[in-house]
Amino acid sequence: MSGSSYFANSKDFGIKKLTFNNYVSEGDALQYLHKHSATSAMHDSEKRYPPPLCHEGTREVVICRIEGWYGFEIPPEKKIMWVHAPAGYGKTAVAGTVSKKMESRTDLDFNPIGATFFFWRTSDECNSPKHFIITLAYQFTISIPELAPYIEAAVKRNPMVLNKTLEVQLTKLIVEPFKFLGELDNMPHRLVIIDGLDECINSDQQSRVEKQYAEDQERVQVRVLELIRILHSHNLPLCFLILSRPEPWIKRHVEFKSFQSITETLDLYQVGDYLSDVEKFVREKLACIAESLDPGDHEEWPRGVIQEMNTRYKYFGIHT
Repeated sequence: MSGSSYFANSKDFGIKKLTFNNYVSEGDALQYLHKHSATSAMHDSEKRYPPPLCHEGTREVVICRIEGWYGFEIPPEKKIMWVHAPAGYGKTAVAGTVSKKMESRTDLDFNPIGATFFFWRTSDECNSPKHFIITLAYQFTISIPELAPYIEAAVKRNPMVLNKTLEVQLTKLIVEPFKFLGELDNMPHRLVIIDGLDECINSDQQSRVEKQYAEDQERVQVRVLELIRILHSHNLPLCFLILSRPEPWIKRHVEFKSFQSITETLDLYQVGDYLSDVEKFVREKLACIAESLDPGDHEEWPRGVIQEMNTRYKYFGIHT
């Protein structure tokens, strides 16, 4: 039987969704990695513009504390810092301000920000850990250029690694490429910022049962913490700044002996004079509004507003 007779009687014949191989050619590997990254989770993503930042002159004590811990050219003794506070205390603004300030340093010959991932509850791309390792790896190819060929080679060698477990991705896309570099002791340590860990809710696997949904959130957030601990265990030139609400399961996991010994904890509620920061913000905003008024309204407008604000903020100990 000749090859041409196999489909002799076929009509309207077609092949759909056929993939012949998963080979990624030279030069396409990093583009392939970029395609699978959650780019909107990065601190300077266009989708986050304008990014939440601390008002100028506020949160200075907190930011100095974080920068002092990181150390820039001298790595900290504990390479993980967990910054926690309830909702509304400006954790994301602190993370964004730290990222911006460190990247703007001109006295260093390296970029201190290795990678960032801002979890975001309402974003399908940013509220799940499925892109977490891939996104960090992609950013490392930019912030640590000497690492790029090894990450690129890992993707070329097996493009399906992007569909493997997060633990396998961590090994193949981050740990092994770092090890291929050889001597790491003299490499500047980079800061990895993970904001909003409590907003990692694994939405693509949500359960309709409320109890199960809560358990899924706890499980996935603890899994991210474990990924960070595993990365730390390989003695890579990386430090990790984690910001989140003090959820009981996160707090409990950080307090485990294996985690506590490598983690410095910072409670935003106890660091700095946040009431003075609020007062500074309110005063400057009032001044901006006053400047926009007609000269004749200048004297009358602030008086009534200030009296009202004194009443409203008396509970917090703020006097305008």
